[in-house]
Amino acid sequence: LDDYKYSDPHVSLAFFRILQETLTNVIRHSKASAVIIKLHHSQKGSILTIQDDGIGITKEKRESNRSLGLISMRERVKQLGGRIIISSAEGHGTKLAIFIPKNK
Repeated sequence: LDDYKYSDPHVSLAFFRILQETLTNVIRHSKASAVIIKLHHSQKGSILTIQDDGIGITKEKRESNRSLGLISMRERVKQLGGRIIISSAEGHGTKLAIFIPKNK
């Protein structure tokens, strides 16, 4: 990554806010003992993955219009032309994968 120059402040801020919200959710709800955070840059864009080993989140809660933190994350990603995938299984943690394409 030393040769890779990535400085889009909008993407950096979106990733920061999403990470902040996700870690807040992990602390409040997940009962996780570990969180793995990965950030990968490529010529196509950037991928942030956040995975915990907590209790998981139901599909109903992931899709609820009352989950303001998740709604906010989706809106941030959408504004940047990206995608967010939230996968979870009860008792097996939760994983968020966020892809933001590189602007040309």
